[in-house]
Amino acid sequence: EPFDPTFVLSRSGSNIICSVLFGSRFDYDDERLLTIIRLTNDNFQIMSSPRGEVSQLSPAGMGCGNFKCLRDLIAHCVHDHQASLDPRSSRDFIDCFLTKMAETVGTMLRHAFLALMKYPKVQDEEEIDLMVGHVRLPALKDRAAMPYTDMVIHEVQRFADITPMNLPHRVTRDTAFHGFLIPKGTSIITLLNTVHYDPSQILTPQEFNLEHFLDANQSFKKSPAFMPFSAGRCLCLGRSLVRMELFLYLSAALQSFSRQPLGAPEDIDLTPLSSGLASLPRPFQLCMCPR
Repeated sequence: EPFDPTFVLSRSGSNIICSVLFGSRFDYDDERLLTIIRLTNDNFQIMSSPRGEVSQLSPAGMGCGNFKCLRDLIAHCVHDHQASLDPRSSRDFIDCFLTKMAETVGTMLRHAFLALMKYPKVQDEEEIDLMVGHVRLPALKDRAAMPYTDMVIHEVQRFADITPMNLPHRVTRDTAFHGFLIPKGTSIITLLNTVHYDPSQILTPQEFNLEHFLDANQSFKKSPAFMPFSAGRCLCLGRSLVRMELFLYLSAALQSFSRQPLGAPEDIDLTPLSSGLASLPRPFQLCMCPR
């Protein structure tokens, strides 16, 4: 039966982050979890719209009601932890990085499902069947022996370009750059889409092509034009967890299910619905058929 995977993927990914940050998982019908997902999805829609992009030019533009609701919810969790705090035994990380990480994984997986349905020959069940089989689920230890799956994940991240404008950074001191003086305190926006779609680094940047991460020996290769977790020293703090989740979710989905679009694969539109703070995939439905 066709279904929209947006909420399913966000709910599962959010719960993983909650277990790390709060020390426990939510029931899938817990109103707090549903509120986090709803507010997070709304925020990404707003901030990826033209109005949202303009609002980000001013710090005041970030103070919309949804962010206040999220802060209040997290503050409530912090208050609960303070009441039972044991300085000798740390339980978890309570931090405001919840929003970014939970939505990133769900959005990236939706991009992946769309790309794999449009290009069904890319799907790598053969490698997964060979290395893992069907007796158990894929584990993180399998990743080193699954270079094809790694290539798929890297190309999805490059092609989807989920944070094309990155998050603003601030210059901590006067800085000379290519003949220009950037004063201390200046906000800097690194355009990651210019890296992921750089024709001098990527052979066919507008195409979904695994050869972008394939060397002459048909092995996985790293690319300098791959910066899905920001640039410079201030990289995404949750990048290791995101990499782990993407591998485990995608490999398990490929192992257990085949994905069927409702229409012809060639009619699938991979262009984002909106692209500002985040590149959001167009809404879609699919059928997941057991293998």
